[in-house]
Amino acid sequence: MGRWFIVGQLFLLYSLSFVDRFALSVLAQPVTQSLSLTDTQLGLLFGLAFGVLYALCGLPIAHFVDKANRVLIVTVGVALWSLATVASGFAATFWQLFLLRCGVAIGEAVLSPAAVSIIADLFERNRRTLPTSIYNSAAMIMGGGAFLVGGLTLSLVTPLAPNLGFEPWRLTLIALGIVGLILSLVFWITAREPARVDEGGTSKDYSTAAQAVAYLGSEGRLFAFLFVATAGFGIAVQSVFAWTPTLLVRAFGETPAIAAYLYGTASLIGGVTGAVIWPTLSALWTRKGRQDAIIILFGLGAVFCGISIVLMGVAPTVPLLVGSVFCMGFFGSATALLMPLIIQNIAPARLRGRLMAAYLMAATLVGLAVGPSLTAFISEHWFDGARAIGSAIAVVGGLMTPIMLMGLLLARRRYIDARA
Repeated sequence: MGRWFIVGQLFLLYSLSFVDRFALSVLAQPVTQSLSLTDTQLGLLFGLAFGVLYALCGLPIAHFVDKANRVLIVTVGVALWSLATVASGFAATFWQLFLLRCGVAIGEAVLSPAAVSIIADLFERNRRTLPTSIYNSAAMIMGGGAFLVGGLTLSLVTPLAPNLGFEPWRLTLIALGIVGLILSLVFWITAREPARVDEGGTSKDYSTAAQAVAYLGSEGRLFAFLFVATAGFGIAVQSVFAWTPTLLVRAFGETPAIAAYLYGTASLIGGVTGAVIWPTLSALWTRKGRQDAIIILFGLGAVFCGISIVLMGVAPTVPLLVGSVFCMGFFGSATALLMPLIIQNIAPARLRGRLMAAYLMAATLVGLAVGPSLTAFISEHWFDGARAIGSAIAVVGGLMTPIMLMGLLLARRRYIDARA
């Protein structure tokens, strides 16, 4: 199949991964009532159960991504997380659902390291911006779109649930998992493994762990600064992803489906707009000789995303909250779109998968593991009432914004040197 067809499939799989990842956010209220969960337990399902394994499995999996057949690895990963999603619909206790969320995390940890590596080998360096941006735009598009798909699926299966003997939230998870199993089979049948390409002309293939450690030793401070900024971003944004639909239900009386539509629509429009603007600005500014353009735009997006999150948490009305969600989607898309391009710009071919996994570790091990749980803890111990979770979201966003800015300022000069 053609290379753009493969990019399209990878985009679709990445989009589905967000739907399955955030399904519990859409289903938070019915799951809480059905399994008698606390906010802290729900935060653990959003974050710790998914984030820790997603991050910790990423690097060892990416080691094989940089050496083995990436199409096979992607196929197995998609099938695994889809099976775990189906099985989540049958969970009867918190711990069963916790373990199955771990299965979703392990499967999803495969996708982005392999996809970024595959796309880099399908296109020359000066032609990678568009396909890479298309793939990574799923992160911001489906940051909101996942809630639309989840809400729509919940609405569609609810009338069927009584006849099938399932609660609607269970049937929603089963339906989403079946779609993933079908898509994994299609990808395995139609995609072919591309040859690996490294334009740098280096004699090292970086396929061994020792070579990877040596490379990180030479560029460690650059990636450390970038990943600090990414971790701060991840904590703030994952807090929003996990709890904003619940805020709309508790503070404004919306139903779970309507809350998903409101949040999802605003975030989707903001993410799509950012997906067009940020890579275009980066490419144009870089061609004009500004070698640190991508870092500057990354920083601007991260800071204004943090401000939008604070405003979202304290918004007194639904329209103001939805407007803040749009701004978060627009500015937050800078991180999701530009960081993979940074990795492609400076990393050797057989290190791209592991560096992408390290980036996802910073965004998810810290972001997913800390963000939702920290927000729930602050909500339960610092605030009271229906708006408590919103106040906690604002606190987390305010704390993370200076951390993001500091990391990017420190990374700027080292990125210029590494790119040269």
